[in-house]
Amino acid sequence: FTRQESEALATLNLAPPLTQDILKTRYKILAKRFHPDLNHGCKQAEETLKNINQAYGVLQKFLKKSMPKTA
Repeated sequence: FTRQESEALATLNLAPPLTQDILKTRYKILAKRFHPDLNHGCKQAEETLKNINQAYGVLQKFLKKSMPKTA
């Protein structure tokens, strides 16, 4: 893992091995927990959600490039 990927894992409180299903499940839990609409517009929750979204994107890219290519 690169430093950015390791930080993304830490943000989402995940550890290897990482699968698409694990990533998606964890993302949904955290996105719901920190969504501003459910936190009465709390700025801290909004910032946390931005970090979660960024980490999710980083790990999505990691999983795509590490998946074996099929012929």
